[in-house]
Amino acid sequence: MINIGPVVLWQVIIFVLLVLGLIIGLLVKTLGGLYFMGANVILLVILFFIAPLIIPPLGNSLNNAIKPLLNNIPQLQTASIIVANWLAIIILYGVWIIGTNTILFSVYIPVLRKQFKKVQINRPINYILGAVFGFCTMMIFTYFLTNLLSTNVFYNKNNFSQDLPTMINATQNDNDKYPNQFRHSAANKMFNWLPSWQVQKSGDAIAYWFWMAITLKNSSSLSDIIDEISNSDNFINNIDDALNGLSDNEKNNVVNEIIGPIVDKIDENTNNLPEAKITWTDINQSVTNWKNNNSNQSFNGAAIETMMTSQPNDESNPYYYFVKLREYGETTSNNSDFSTILTNGNKFYTTLKNIYLLGKITPNADTIQSFNAIVNKYVTEMTIINPGENSPLYANYQQLSSWFA
Repeated sequence: MINIGPVVLWQVIIFVLLVLGLIIGLLVKTLGGLYFMGANVILLVILFFIAPLIIPPLGNSLNNAIKPLLNNIPQLQTASIIVANWLAIIILYGVWIIGTNTILFSVYIPVLRKQFKKVQINRPINYILGAVFGFCTMMIFTYFLTNLLSTNVFYNKNNFSQDLPTMINATQNDNDKYPNQFRHSAANKMFNWLPSWQVQKSGDAIAYWFWMAITLKNSSSLSDIIDEISNSDNFINNIDDALNGLSDNEKNNVVNEIIGPIVDKIDENTNNLPEAKITWTDINQSVTNWKNNNSNQSFNGAAIETMMTSQPNDESNPYYYFVKLREYGETTSNNSDFSTILTNGNKFYTTLKNIYLLGKITPNADTIQSFNAIVNKYVTEMTIINPGENSPLYANYQQLSSWFA
């Protein structure tokens, strides 16, 4: 976590930059302002296209320098490529914005300024449009800057402690884990209606996995981790943002190193549980029954919750095997934190969906194979990863895929 100082300082800087944009616009007037604004928009579009080609090699170059800085967090040290890629984004965009505008000015002052002065435009309109164009041009830069400053990697002044015991306690509270108040500032809210840049998404993903590593290292309970896996947004979104721009091999390595300890902990937590003896055919038949009986409704976690709590508690119930799965979770609740997923329809559905989506992103990661083996402790012949069309389990995988369609 990095201290960026008081929020008010950065709000003043953002305000000054926007005022500076107005002043420059007044000086260069309509055509000059249009030149800078138009050129910046075009150059930014070009950057969006070439960034995927530049960031990976730049990130790889930075990676070796970053690894030693993460000695205390093994998961992030091994997966330091995600930190390197984030820094590569900052460097690329920063250098691009500053460098291209330096070139634009070097062309404007000796060449274009005299040509633009020859064009006669109504004086008030000339200044007003120039100010508007200048302001809009500076908005592009401040838009990037606010996205960077609002990422959860940062905190402000003294509102965060690097003391390890304090940090461990902070894992219980999102306000303590993510104390960056700039994110809630007026300067950042100006751009809330616009999509976030990758620099913010990647930074947030780094902070998310930083705290996950702290939790794994210092907590014997699975409850916090289960909450994250069964969260419909945080888990898979942060994985996707962390893996953005990586090669397939790098994605597999990152998932193995970051998700691996989570799966190991789940495996340890469930290792001594008795077999559930519920087959995929039985479970999927219950889902088919529900879909046939509720053809006008979407199948989701609420549907599974309905099936888990349905009556009667015997095989005459078309959803009996979900009731049986819930009962199995209840009987093992004293021995496994993982049982909360088996007794809550929404958590069960969301966890499966998150791991299923992760399996589509990194199907060859060893961690996903391990999680698939854990799932089979509860539902035999179930697979959350694509086994290939020649596998006898391929039909089961297609059936699972239909749950999330």
